[in-house]
Amino acid sequence: KHRQYQIENDISSMEEFLKQHPEEDFSHILFVMESTGVYHLRIALFLAKDLSYQVSVVNPLVIKKYAEMLLKRTKTDKVDARLIPGMVIITLLLLS
Repeated sequence: KHRQYQIENDISSMEEFLKQHPEEDFSHILFVMESTGVYHLRIALFLAKDLSYQVSVVNPLVIKKYAEMLLKRTKTDKVDARLIPGMVIITLLLLS
């Protein structure tokens, strides 16, 4: 099961998000985000280095090619957010 959340791209917003979900054990969750130049780095490093959570950063071209494989033509943040979990699940299944 996957859930999608949208937060501001800063540490305080991520900390607030984590506090708002005390029922979640984030140590067993894979955080996946699209590479966005340098903009994803702050959150990715905070989650991975500071909190020791699992983080995967996906190349936007990989997402685009996955969408093309599914015959999706639109590339927006909202569409990508829906595609990424499925792509990750398929990748993990293929690697296991």
